[in-house]
Amino acid sequence: MAPRLVLLEWLFLLLLVLVVVTPTTTRAEIIELTADEFYELSDQVDLILDVRTSAEWLVGHIDNATFVESLFDQLLDSTTADVANAAPDNGMATLQRLGLWNCRSSCRIIVYCRSGRRAGGVLRQLEQAGFTGQLYNGMGILQWTAAGYELVTGPSNKDRDCMTTSTTTTTTTIDSAVSRQGSGVVCGVHTTNADADNADNADGGAVEHQRELDFFKDMFVLQMERYNATGYSFLLTVPCFCPPAGYPWLVTAAWQDTNNNDNNNNMTTTTISNDVVLSAITSSGTDVLQRENLSLQQRVHSILDLFDKIQQAIDQEAASINVVYNQQWGYPEDIFIDRSQQIADEEFYATAANLTLLYDTDADADTDTDTNDNNPTITIGNSSSSSMQGGDALDMETQLTLVFGSDYFENPNSIQSQALDWLQTQDTFFSEEEEPDNDSVLQRFVMVYLYMSTSQQGPWISCNPPEGNQNDFCYYQFLVDANTDPFRYTEVYWTRWLTGAHECDWAGVVCDDDDQVTEIFLDAYDLTGSFPARELAQLHNLNHISMTHNTFAGTLPTDLAQLTNLTSLELQSNQFSGLIPTEWSTIDTLTYVNVGTNKLIGSLPSELGLLTNLERFFVQNNELTGSLPPQLFDLTNLKWFFGGGNTFVRTIPTEIGKLSNLEYFFLRGNAHTGEIPSEIGNLSGMREISLADNFLSGTVPEELYNGMSTWLNLLDLSSCQLSGTISTNIGLLDTCDWFLMSDNRFTGTIPTEASLMTGLKRFFVDGNDLTGTMPSGLCALRSDSGLRYLKADCATTSSGEVPVFCPSGCCTECCNQDTGICLAA
Repeated sequence: MAPRLVLLEWLFLLLLVLVVVTPTTTRAEIIELTADEFYELSDQVDLILDVRTSAEWLVGHIDNATFVESLFDQLLDSTTADVANAAPDNGMATLQRLGLWNCRSSCRIIVYCRSGRRAGGVLRQLEQAGFTGQLYNGMGILQWTAAGYELVTGPSNKDRDCMTTSTTTTTTTIDSAVSRQGSGVVCGVHTTNADADNADNADGGAVEHQRELDFFKDMFVLQMERYNATGYSFLLTVPCFCPPAGYPWLVTAAWQDTNNNDNNNNMTTTTISNDVVLSAITSSGTDVLQRENLSLQQRVHSILDLFDKIQQAIDQEAASINVVYNQQWGYPEDIFIDRSQQIADEEFYATAANLTLLYDTDADADTDTDTNDNNPTITIGNSSSSSMQGGDALDMETQLTLVFGSDYFENPNSIQSQALDWLQTQDTFFSEEEEPDNDSVLQRFVMVYLYMSTSQQGPWISCNPPEGNQNDFCYYQFLVDANTDPFRYTEVYWTRWLTGAHECDWAGVVCDDDDQVTEIFLDAYDLTGSFPARELAQLHNLNHISMTHNTFAGTLPTDLAQLTNLTSLELQSNQFSGLIPTEWSTIDTLTYVNVGTNKLIGSLPSELGLLTNLERFFVQNNELTGSLPPQLFDLTNLKWFFGGGNTFVRTIPTEIGKLSNLEYFFLRGNAHTGEIPSEIGNLSGMREISLADNFLSGTVPEELYNGMSTWLNLLDLSSCQLSGTISTNIGLLDTCDWFLMSDNRFTGTIPTEASLMTGLKRFFVDGNDLTGTMPSGLCALRSDSGLRYLKADCATTSSGEVPVFCPSGCCTECCNQDTGICLAA
């Protein structure tokens, strides 16, 4: 035998021995548990992992569970080498924080979700990451509740070492790596999900734009009235977006003041009285309104016209709205509106600058109308009044005791006694020559009490009373966007609280012509303690309260029922608990109520049906239970209803068809059962509807497609156990942006009529039993500005089949019907 062959034989035998004697890692089999087995093992394993969404977790979860949102996505993007990084959004680092990495060979872990699909995907990722301990698929809460076991939301009976932070009330964003929410524990970082996990907050942008517009428009009008101006002028620039052929003048259709020599900008001076445009003079001295070109005249806008442009964009749900407001006078300085990303050259852009107030020659005020950048420079005739130290002569205590009762000031250390003392010994507003009337004393006292009672645990974020060398002015932080981290504010130059100025001038306060407080805006202002409802109830002209994103505790105040002029009540994102007061049903002026993201319990009171003027009602992300009362559907003016993230049960009432004005309807993440009522097709003005994550059954009624074909932008029926086929009438929804039907039991093929949905941005049909080929017309809609995300079950299953064939470049994610795992295509 040749020496080389002998050597090869010996090498082969040595390799064989090494293979035989080298120890191998044995992986335990993933065991699927019944609900009863899960219950028996729940106190014996090392960890119970909940891998659902934050909205699902808040509705209810299995006791002693640890919530790690987006763990599957984190694990996909990390490796074992990432453990040392300890990054908060790193899957391996999350496992390290949970104490699991070091015991990966011995830990016993149960993972569950809603039905078991997501849990299976996470377990396979743990296997691939090197976990050899016993892994259990606890399936989902569907099986758990069907077996008669309860879900919990209270404090946890056992916490892991990683749980060291205080309770948070945030439901859409988890800021820290580890946060508590309800019973059990929460680890990891919230990640925005393209599957519209935050659909219940879809109204956020429109609501914030509307609030900002209302606030600054009111500011502008109040400033005009305050200075008794008979008119105003400002520099208006309106660049144009239009086809170049045949209309070269539109490209230079922005104007310039005759005194402004900036020929590059071509700006226009517009003079207005009572918001009727009197003239629009170009830099050449031509009055646009005297020309016979109607199209050109239509490009001239007053300040209120600009506000109307913004309002129209909000009402029509423009694709993009960006406005910069003047912080002192309220007018919009910079506007950009893109009505549709699908249409070119339809944007609106305008700027306003150098506002100057104008007066008749007989006006009483001594004015100086010189302009200074974007803020009017005005000199009003000076007036002075002697200040007063001490107020015993006014007998304020007697006046206030008549309102609040004889024992109200009994405790000299109480907040109300402190507020009275400030009025009597420090306030300089009231003149000592003239005794103030009862209403003036009462209103000022209430506002002083409001500040003192809500700042006991620390100052507000700005505009606190002046200290040291501080002057009386401040930059009020107006909340623009509460969906960012940190919150986004815009600064408004205003007057500090508890100064000698009239309380109507204090930051965040709006008054009417009679100096009666009508609106209070103190959103995300670090207000603490109990809500001062008893005192605020004395402000009988108050029509708008907005104190969101603070930390008010206790029950919702029944005293607010005394505010018979109240139209808007915004108390969301606080820590209110208890029931929704039935007493509020007497405030028949209410049009807007938002008490979402609190800790409210019980059912919706049937007395709500008495609020016949109610247009927007938000109760999302609480702990409400029971069925939706029939009286709710008597509110025929209702346009927005957000009830997601509760535990509402039973069927969706057929009376929903009575709400003909309904535009936004969100019940995501509840426990509704039964079929979707066909009467839902009566809601022809519907723009966004989400019934996702409920226990519905049956098919999608044809009436939905036929009735909502005009305005519908979002249809979310994912995770509802719906069956049947996807209707060919899907093509009627040509305005729909988001079509979400994941995780149901749909069969058949994806209809070719889906290609008629030309407004699509997201189309998700994964997690079903669909087959066939993705329609070519639907694939043709794929683009970064159009249909950007398309998900289907186009991954190869364990049997080697591809349920839905998706051509290359069509689907953005392919999901596996066996495991529920979705990967980028």
